[in-house]
Amino acid sequence: MIRFKGVSATARRLERMANGIPQAAQRAMSRALDTTETHVVRALRRDLGLDREAIARSIEVKKPTFSDLTGYLKVRRYAGMGGRKTPRGKIPLIYFNARGPEPSRGKGSGVRYRLPAPGRGAVTKGFILELRSKHRGVYRRKMDAGRLPIVELYGPSLARVARRSDVMRPARVVYREAFAKRLRHELGRLTTGRGGADGAGA
Repeated sequence: MIRFKGVSATARRLERMANGIPQAAQRAMSRALDTTETHVVRALRRDLGLDREAIARSIEVKKPTFSDLTGYLKVRRYAGMGGRKTPRGKIPLIYFNARGPEPSRGKGSGVRYRLPAPGRGAVTKGFILELRSKHRGVYRRKMDAGRLPIVELYGPSLARVARRSDVMRPARVVYREAFAKRLRHELGRLTTGRGGADGAGA
């Protein structure tokens, strides 16, 4: 007669592993998205010379949950403080290394800036102003207007720039490699009993 010992314990262990796989995938996806976001921000800062805050306000990341194992990262239209919309999602010109007398009150040599293309530029009658809301921007008065009204000036939309530049293609490779590496780690935790269905996120 042949007796099999430990079958019940093995079955329970396999059941725990099966239950832990969705959470392992969730954690791996979340970590991979974090890695990919860091890569995209660095690449855009390198290519555009933009402030990290301006890029962060133009990136949307959806993390997966246990009940919905879908996630994404996309470069969207710029959203300011409190979700403030800008014309066609453009980034305020102040973020493009804008420099000028401050406070200038509309006087002085204007405001200089640097765009990814065509490069350096200037707003001769522009000025830098911080509003009561603490929003700081580059402004100019409307043509043939008196002291008011004033309008804020903007650079390009980061979503449009990202489509033209070669940023998102290598970002997909970064995500796939980071996800595969992290998933191996998470599954290893399950097989050794050091991790499992603990309900933790990334």
